[in-house]
Amino acid sequence: MDDEISTERSPLQSPRARDIPNPVLSIRELRDQKKEEARKILVAQSDTRFYCISCWICITFSTILFVCSTIFIYYIYSTLNKREKIDHNPVIISENIIDYISSNDNHTLTIICSNDNPCEGWNCEYIRNHFHLNPDQCHYDDYLEYVVITICILLCCLSYIVLCGKNT
Repeated sequence: MDDEISTERSPLQSPRARDIPNPVLSIRELRDQKKEEARKILVAQSDTRFYCISCWICITFSTILFVCSTIFIYYIYSTLNKREKIDHNPVIISENIIDYISSNDNHTLTIICSNDNPCEGWNCEYIRNHFHLNPDQCHYDDYLEYVVITICILLCCLSYIVLCGKNT
């Protein structure tokens, strides 16, 4: 008898009524589907923007690093060329000096120079090496040592930051 009841149908339970989708549910599902599509589009655009911004930051940083490196190398090169010219400048000495390289162990070679009889024919490099003197005309008027030390300190700090950033 249960089978008879189940086979009896009311007009509301017709097979046709079950096949028609509920319009309210269909609109909600469509709305949720559209929201999901819009979210995916926004995520894709956000990823594209992030990638684009990251590329521009990397390109800018690389360019700045290249320009700074080029300027630093140019400064060192030009400064060393200027120092080379200073090292080959002729120097006149007007005081008694001792030649530490040319002298023997037993004898010191004293070179007698005076205001009346100045010694000529040497350049700054020779005077620095042989006499351990640095006359005024042989001084370097640059900041090469300070620049190199500063760059070394900055590179050490940068490498420390990079290494500590990897560990955390």
